[in-house]
Amino acid sequence: LVTIKPKPFNIQRLMRGEELTITADVYEGDYRNGGSLIYENRTIVFNKLLYARELNELSPASKWQQYAMITLNENERIYIHQITKAPSYNHLI
Repeated sequence: LVTIKPKPFNIQRLMRGEELTITADVYEGDYRNGGSLIYENRTIVFNKLLYARELNELSPASKWQQYAMITLNENERIYIHQITKAPSYNHLI
């Protein structure tokens, strides 16, 4: 697990798919739960919007989990857990 702790930035620009450069600390493990700092003040450039979803109308929690699939190229994919009403969680595969 790798997490980032970004410095404040305009998330609306990110949601619109604008190219955006942020500064973030990168951690091995969860930065909120004892993760180890790997890189401090690392520059990260977002130049292509792959996925966006507003969390304004969430489905009820269920024992069946749903994932959105994003294809990066012929052999690589990211699966994004669809957050629901509590209890739920964020998860990438």
